Amino acid sequence: RSRSADVPARPPRLAPPGGIVIVLTIDALRADVADGRHADQLPHLEALRNEAIEFSRARAPSPSTVTSVMSFFTGKYYSGLYWTEFNEEGRFKGSIMTHEDPSIQLPRLLSEGGVRAVHLISLHGLASKLGVGVGFDEEIRTRSDYGRAEDLMDRALARLERHDDSPLFMYLHFVDSHAPYTRGGKRGAPYERYLRELALVDRELGR
Repeated sequence: RSRSADVPARPPRLAPPGGIVIVLTIDALRADVADGRHADQLPHLEALRNEAIEFSRARAPSPSTVTSVMSFFTGKYYSGLYWTEFNEEGRFKGSIMTHEDPSIQLPRLLSEGGVRAVHLISLHGLASKLGVGVGFDEEIRTRSDYGRAEDLMDRALARLERHDDSPLFMYLHFVDSHAPYTRGGKRGAPYERYLRELALVDRELGR
């Protein structure tokens, strides 16, 4: 080692030793919705946008939630993942999923590095048994598939309240703004109904 070059000092940590990182995604969130025009209906989403770094050229790798989340967790495109038929009994039997894909996923890396990784699941197709998010230490599901934002946030806040001082990573996916745009009522044009669904998510972000 004495003949080797000096090792530079480690850079400053991005988060404190017991830091909490929360990643949340919102299903079918259009890029042009959070541009300031709907601040009255989506005040908390607007506040997040104003206080955050905005990536104006971000693109989803797929129009599908499952494939996009898999790309997020693995750093691979759809074509670089192994998709096979899921044969366990239940509502997902026959679905083409990544349960046999060997890719290393972000939650596993975090868990192995000493960070507690928790997945709050409203869309049950994102469960690790189907291949998505393999490596989470905990999976907490909403009462039903396509769970409501309020139910998801209730469970997220309850999990945070019982957390200790160790580092924590939480991932939440809100699915309220998915078609057929009736969760906020059936009155009005599809875009109006869509905005009302997003307002349900916005209210929970405020919590």
